[in-house]
Amino acid sequence: MRRASDAVLVGVTTVLADDPGLRVRTSVEGLPAHDPIRVVLDTEARMPEESRLVRENADGKTLLFASEDLAPSAAVRAQRLGELVRVVRVPRASARPREATARGLDLDRVRMFLAGEDALTILEGDGD
Repeated sequence: MRRASDAVLVGVTTVLADDPGLRVRTSVEGLPAHDPIRVVLDTEARMPEESRLVRENADGKTLLFASEDLAPSAAVRAQRLGELVRVVRVPRASARPREATARGLDLDRVRMFLAGEDALTILEGDGD
């Protein structure tokens, strides 16, 4: 599934619980190597600097989406994480029930940003 995806998206809760790598596990003969963009929805910038997604980011393909309106301490964390992974700040979801999410971020803005990165097929919630 990951090989066919441009991006793999998880929430920070998955990162905190499982410390996933979100990479393609095996190579397939005859197909080019392809690791998707690794996307973490992290409203409050809680992803640990020690997580695999940070430590194994030599290819620069880990994106962390955080809220535009972070508290000062979270803004400092986001700035520190921004030295290790790409941090993208987006607005929170509106208060309308249909658009609100457990993650708290405006997912339309996340999708628009990913489309600009040529990530059109997104595998959601694959936290292994």
